[in-house]
Amino acid sequence: MMNLEENVERYGDSYFTKTHTNEAQRLKMLAQTFDPMTRLQLKTRGLPWGGRCLDVGAGNGSISVWLSEQAELATGQIFALDRDVRGLKELTEQHSNIQVIEHDLTTTMPDNLIGKFDLIHARFVLMHLPERIIVLERLISCLKPGGVIMISDSIDFNLETTSTSPYRKVMDACYSMLNVTFGLDIQWSRSMPHHFRQAGLQAIGAEVYFPSLDALSPAARFWKLTWDQIYDQMVRQNYIDAVTLAQAERAFIDSNYWELSAGMLTAWGRRSL
Repeated sequence: MMNLEENVERYGDSYFTKTHTNEAQRLKMLAQTFDPMTRLQLKTRGLPWGGRCLDVGAGNGSISVWLSEQAELATGQIFALDRDVRGLKELTEQHSNIQVIEHDLTTTMPDNLIGKFDLIHARFVLMHLPERIIVLERLISCLKPGGVIMISDSIDFNLETTSTSPYRKVMDACYSMLNVTFGLDIQWSRSMPHHFRQAGLQAIGAEVYFPSLDALSPAARFWKLTWDQIYDQMVRQNYIDAVTLAQAERAFIDSNYWELSAGMLTAWGRRSL
């Protein structure tokens, strides 16, 4: 994978910026695809009664809002942290127990966050950061004794197949282009339990969820919107040809089409008391 200094830009600088016309819809489709599983995983781990929760890379705020509405957290505090908080600030007007923090975790960790949280959640964040291990260590430092961290990132076992379908070709091109552009690592999530062990966390576990990718599913619409944003660079830089990309997009509106989307690997651990 590329080193930080070799990457052209950072996630959200020009690709997947919140100012893009389809980014709000893309994040909505992402939430519709993965929020049900994330909510189940958070519930299963146990929400801290009256606790403080940090939602990292909060995106459109769907998980922060859900946390704020849970009975266990009615008297708690949810901190929605993102490098770009456009679209998040109004949440504080609608939910009195949400606080929005604008910060880039690749630079520093604010001292007032260290050792303060009962629950830390991050989804599809670290995979985009070349300095992901440093950021993970900073997040773990923010746990209270007994606090739980739950990290979710993408995993795609289809990378290990020899499929030559248009969808597979486009996904391979997408991963390659984003790795060169800002350091995406689609497979790093496999190592998360190992890093949790190294950090001294306890009660470590992990599981994988693969959503269905069929005609007009939220996952299919998410990937279509993702490809739309990077179409020009993928084709211009010869990561994929326009004909193959068009074939992959047409499959998404075929009622007979079915595939497994790239999935979500979730790992969790607890800081010792």
